[in-house]
Amino acid sequence: MDDPGRRLLHALELMEMGLAMQRQNLRRRHPEWSEAEVDGAMRRWVSREDEPLPWPLRYRPR
Repeated sequence: MDDPGRRLLHALELMEMGLAMQRQNLRRRHPEWSEAEVDGAMRRWVSREDEPLPWPLRYRPR
């Protein structure tokens, strides 16, 4: 049986890997950017400031 704590840990590890992949993608696409510019792009990407959230938000159970 899956322990909820293990599932959460796995989800957080996957999220961390996804963030690292996105950061590397930004660096590859924009080699001229400083680390501060990459950080800013990451913050915008994570917060999705550039795109509106779909409304209404719906919970979709598995």
